[in-house]
Amino acid sequence: MEVPVEQETIELKEIGLTLILPDTWKGKYALEYDADFKEYHVYNPAIRKAMVEAGGEWSFAKCEYITTTQNGTYLLYYASDEQFTPETMDEYRQMESEISDIQFVVGNVIE
Repeated sequence: MEVPVEQETIELKEIGLTLILPDTWKGKYALEYDADFKEYHVYNPAIRKAMVEAGGEWSFAKCEYITTTQNGTYLLYYASDEQFTPETMDEYRQMESEISDIQFVVGNVIE
């Protein structure tokens, strides 16, 4: 009998949103809340650290609409440019290509 693998999820209880991430992201992401802009950021800590140490910036630009509820509008922001160093490029590109695999659970609805 096959034992099911626990899904890699991030639960944002304050806004009632759960992200179901690709299994390959296990141990490769962190969650950060920016209270000034009321935004959550999901990022790879090792890549961010390498980028900062290389003198780069960490910013966001392109976004994709997820849904709107009575509590607000949910957007998914993408990195605005290449946010990696030569040493972290392969991992960055892999995770970047898997962004479309993220599932969003708002309440009991999967979108």
